[in-house]
Amino acid sequence: FRPGPMQNIPTYINRKNGKEKIDYIDTSLEPILKPTYGIMIYQEQIMQIARTMADYTLGEADILRKAMSKKKKDILLKEKEKFTTRAINKGYDEKLVDRVYELMLKFAEYGFNKSHAVAYSIISYKMAFLKTHFYPYFMVALLTNSINNETKTNLYIAKLRQKNIKVLNSNINISIDKYITKNNEIICPLSIIRNVGTSISTLILKEREKGEYKDILDFCIRLSNTNINKKTITSLILSGVFDTFGYNKRTLINNLDNILNYVELSKDAGLIQIEPPIIDEFPEYDKDELVKQELDSFGFYLTYHPVSKYKENITTSSLNIEEYNNKYIELVLEINSIKEVITKNNDVMAFIKASDEYRQLDITLFPKVYQDNKKIEIYDIIKIYGRVEKRFDNYQIIASKIINLTRSNYGK
Repeated sequence: FRPGPMQNIPTYINRKNGKEKIDYIDTSLEPILKPTYGIMIYQEQIMQIARTMADYTLGEADILRKAMSKKKKDILLKEKEKFTTRAINKGYDEKLVDRVYELMLKFAEYGFNKSHAVAYSIISYKMAFLKTHFYPYFMVALLTNSINNETKTNLYIAKLRQKNIKVLNSNINISIDKYITKNNEIICPLSIIRNVGTSISTLILKEREKGEYKDILDFCIRLSNTNINKKTITSLILSGVFDTFGYNKRTLINNLDNILNYVELSKDAGLIQIEPPIIDEFPEYDKDELVKQELDSFGFYLTYHPVSKYKENITTSSLNIEEYNNKYIELVLEINSIKEVITKNNDVMAFIKASDEYRQLDITLFPKVYQDNKKIEIYDIIKIYGRVEKRFDNYQIIASKIINLTRSNYGK
């Protein structure tokens, strides 16, 4: 079912289940509104009401329907006079006619034709079924459909994290050009890694059709005649695609020059056999550096978000930011960018972008607040208190107070 405006859904349900009396407005409209419990839902009902009450032809009724759905005020004014005059002449009470026309106008904004509504309902049911019974596959489809949209990707990853479903970094021998699920875990595609992209991931996948890569040396040799360069291989290492071969990221980075030198020498060696380089092992980067590399590689956090360890006493997040429109909210966020602006009074204010596990937000720091927090830097974790505002389709926060958690002992 598609019961019109959201506020009428409870009424629709109650009437369907016999918990509320059905109002057909007028007995002449009962045959039209009976299938939807007295609530106007479908565009066909608007047309049928116009024909029943005001003797509209189908062509005239369609003009009225179109004017209502497009909110064409000039046509609606003419049509109201026409509808009212005809309906009164047919014996309907003027107050009833006015009420019906206003209801038609109200519902037409949300109205679909019936076949469209049926199609939406079927799709919604199928999606709900898949989400319930095949959740990882459902989320894989959403993630793949949201490649290059970091806000949606962050939101979906956070939802997966809540259900204890891991999202793993790309794997050189498993990943393809879209998200996949394996053993109830989700694996990232190669194409989303920065400095890799679709064209290079296509080369990697095409070569892999000949057989899995044995190690990073095998990978570099097999792709040595392509445009995959040191910068790309560095990005692949730091994204973790070669973790499957048993060497940590720091070890591979520190041995990369030797590996690439070996590859170049091998190409020109002819019949001379060159010994492969010995891989010198190094301790892995620390946890904070690994998390930063993850963000740099994918544009979002996979394992955990840095704000997590600071949120012990904070229950709010950007996930439900819409509920705080025109209200004050307290959030813990990581700074992603800072832009200073000089005001007309020669004061310095700032616009910053900051994020938590769910999305990135725009934050405005007026001169007084920014003056008190000039030491903030990118990657700092801040606790912010401010008012939520909606600007166009985005929510932003006007900061009243900021505490720099990275440069304090809070939460440590």
